[in-house]
Amino acid sequence: MKKFLSTLTLLIIVTSCASVKRLPQHKDAQTKKFTTDKKMAGLYIYRDEVFGGFDKMRIYVDNKFFTTTQGKTYAYTKLKPGKYKIKGEAENDSEIEIDLKPGKNYFVWQEVKLGVFRGRNNLSLVSEAKGKSGVKTCERVATGSQAD
Repeated sequence: MKKFLSTLTLLIIVTSCASVKRLPQHKDAQTKKFTTDKKMAGLYIYRDEVFGGFDKMRIYVDNKFFTTTQGKTYAYTKLKPGKYKIKGEAENDSEIEIDLKPGKNYFVWQEVKLGVFRGRNNLSLVSEAKGKSGVKTCERVATGSQAD
């Protein structure tokens, strides 16, 4: 039993320390201009904290895999206007529903708290000012099939 727990602990540490795929600096800089599209909505999902930084957490948009986050990272996409369910997977699942309007950017903060075996997450829709401030301190990560 002791050997099993040691192996399990090591496995958790090794897999959670692997890095997520970050995009090139020029793509990160372009996205941080926060430009909008008149027909689409911009969605930023970010983790601007160092706490739990190596713990990878998966994000889903309408039950489809979107990205994997780590500390000081963010993901961005343009979406058609409408209602979307955003889910963060960690030791717990956190879900929010947002109604996106065209020509606007939306910012979802993934807050990380201490859990039993790994970090817990909480998703919150935040103001544009708070979101921009948080995103500016992070690096952009890949989305979709390129994210894993």
